[in-house]
Amino acid sequence: MDVSLRSTSTPYVKSEPCLSRINPITRRDFRTDIYDRIYGYNEVPNLDYIHPHKLAVFFGVLSLGVRRIDAADTIQSERYHALSCAALSLAPLISEAMCATIQALYIANAFLYTTVRVASEECWLLVGLCGRLSYRVSVTT
Repeated sequence: MDVSLRSTSTPYVKSEPCLSRINPITRRDFRTDIYDRIYGYNEVPNLDYIHPHKLAVFFGVLSLGVRRIDAADTIQSERYHALSCAALSLAPLISEAMCATIQALYIANAFLYTTVRVASEECWLLVGLCGRLSYRVSVTT
């Protein structure tokens, strides 16, 4: 998956105004916790050992990365965003909340902010949900 390597190595955080203050996931964490679990060492994708919310982070980073590489390629960027949202829906948000859940929601919020400026209500709902889930995750861990 050539585009995944290019998208994940792109410094998208520096270019997006809503991500310039907070990095949703470090490059090292992304590589070890998500990318290496999906691709492993044989470069064949395997989704047996990754939680759906971490998969949502993977597709979210791809959506922002593709958008950063080629702003005109909105179809591919929106496709990765849709896959990120679909992966989030594979596991319950509240009962299986983890750090990756909050990261995926934050990246989805960043994608909406950079693409659809009229989605402010959605963005505020996602920010509120991130805040609620971060409190829940900090209490349970």
